Amino acid sequence: MSMKQKVFDISLFFHDETLYFDFSYCEEPIYERDIIFTPGNQFSGTTWENGIVPYEFDRNLSTKLRDSVKSAMENIESKSSVKFVRRTNQRDYIKITDCKDYFSFVGKQGYRKICTGTFEDGYCIGCGNQDCTGMKYSGMQVLSITDNPDRFPAPLGSAMHELMHALGFYHEHSRPDRDHYLTVNNLNCNYVKHEDHPNVTCNGPYDLESIMHYPLERGIKLNELNPGIMKLVSEKKITVGQREKLSKGDINALNELYPSTSSFRFLSFWT
Repeated sequence: MSMKQKVFDISLFFHDETLYFDFSYCEEPIYERDIIFTPGNQFSGTTWENGIVPYEFDRNLSTKLRDSVKSAMENIESKSSVKFVRRTNQRDYIKITDCKDYFSFVGKQGYRKICTGTFEDGYCIGCGNQDCTGMKYSGMQVLSITDNPDRFPAPLGSAMHELMHALGFYHEHSRPDRDHYLTVNNLNCNYVKHEDHPNVTCNGPYDLESIMHYPLERGIKLNELNPGIMKLVSEKKITVGQREKLSKGDINALNELYPSTSSFRFLSFWT
């Protein structure tokens, strides 16, 4: 597929403003299945100042999906000091759309350069323009949810999952201590482990019930060397990768990242 086709396909979903995102830097348009980032600016988000998150809906988003997002926001707000507010004129905000998939940036991206000035097939990687000077900036960041039957069939829970990404959370199964609990086929690129890093923050014990955990799949299973975990799963009937609610661990981590009074903080590789 050419650069032109990729840029055109993505831009169809943004009816309200002329802004394009090209995801050609990955073989798939996402990292770990549902994380996106500005080209050349991976893993550099922050928290949202004072926990206030401006957002707006793209016109292509159905009433059903809007209701799912609103319910997801209300669920998160009821468990934390985070507040989602409809955007008026805020520079930095989340644009919620339906790109027939689920994905989000991690944390607030802020006003930033969104293009590299590097061209492929005559189009800039980043903004998609033929006449790009490498100086396109925006404070908008995209979050996509869908009712596409080929994707995760849980719009409400998946909306919470993507909103948690936007608030600054990575996947639970990408924690550096995950190998104590999971056996992962290293060829499964959706289960990348973020190795120990001096700035990595692990909020509480490993949480198999987290809404930020992926389900068990071919190539990943509970670690048979840890019978305690196997017993725990058996007795409590835990659904690993559930999309029904925030777990207790999710709520604790959310309130640690967004205390009742806060400014903002830079995010580490794993939060």
